[in-house]
Amino acid sequence: MDAKQKEEEAFLRTQSFDTRCVQSGSAPNSAIGSIVTPIDLSTLFEKTDTRLPGNGKPFLYTRLGNPTRLALETQISSIFQLNHCTVTNNISAAYYSFSLNYNCQTDGILVISQREPFKEMIKKIFAEGPQSFGNFALMDNAPTEIDKSVKLVILELVQTKDMTVISDEQVKALNAMCKAQGAHLIVDISTGYQMIKRHEFSDEFDYMVADLSYFAGIQGNAGAAILANDQAVFAKVQGVVNFIGNGLQPMDCFMTQRGLKTLGLRLDHQLKASEALTQKLRDKGLDATSVAGILKIANEEKNEEALVRFKRGPKQSSNVTHLENQLVFLGIEEVDDLFEELLKVYI
Repeated sequence: MDAKQKEEEAFLRTQSFDTRCVQSGSAPNSAIGSIVTPIDLSTLFEKTDTRLPGNGKPFLYTRLGNPTRLALETQISSIFQLNHCTVTNNISAAYYSFSLNYNCQTDGILVISQREPFKEMIKKIFAEGPQSFGNFALMDNAPTEIDKSVKLVILELVQTKDMTVISDEQVKALNAMCKAQGAHLIVDISTGYQMIKRHEFSDEFDYMVADLSYFAGIQGNAGAAILANDQAVFAKVQGVVNFIGNGLQPMDCFMTQRGLKTLGLRLDHQLKASEALTQKLRDKGLDATSVAGILKIANEEKNEEALVRFKRGPKQSSNVTHLENQLVFLGIEEVDDLFEELLKVYI
């Protein structure tokens, strides 16, 4: 970015959530003046001498960085209010990058989550993949202590099975335990998208990870963000992402950036829809609750034929409502339409 872009982006970080979604990462380049982020498909970039740092041209090879990718990373770091960001092809690629930073023979991995799809994904990467960690453990809730061999703790912030949210105090306590023994803490906020707008999370962690499939609002467009405040900590995983080449490609970066511009509006709709649906379903005698924009219907009996409607399309998308067991992750459909569809499932 040129000096004017940096100045404008710094100002945008101080603005409201909705403004950051729409404008961050899109400050025009003085030399080009485009008000829409260009899709830069160049694989190589001109250098006077690649052995000399600081020659005025920040890009060398698209795997190591790209203007379109930088625009998205700038936008996401502004939205999340964290200093550094890199984006990967998908959520699995993000965690695979982390796995390469640890010794599978000696380092322990602790995963704290109640959501089965998340636990299965992490298990495939850390316990069943090329980096198969012998010391790998899954827990449902935040522990009061962790084993000294643990070097990486992965915490899914919203514990969706019992609809509780890990508190700031728990995150801080867990982070303190990690620091005491040289372990890193990853906070995964993929299902806590409502908390992003209200910034209802502690900044006391090493990394934050977000599955952009939940956030971007683009059907079929995968991607994940890895964020950090500390440059030295961030450089460890950014180097792996660049080295193995699983950074998000320019076209996907462009589409994701466009989708994130409407994030504020979609979050507002989802929150209002979850509250309205909860009341409507309760009026019909269903055991419904909502937390952080996620709806839980505790009734066990379901109409399997009607349930098919919620199994169509991508499951990880902020546009399409889908079910995971008793949980309803709301999309952007009309409340009355969703209400009628849910009644067919549960009544």
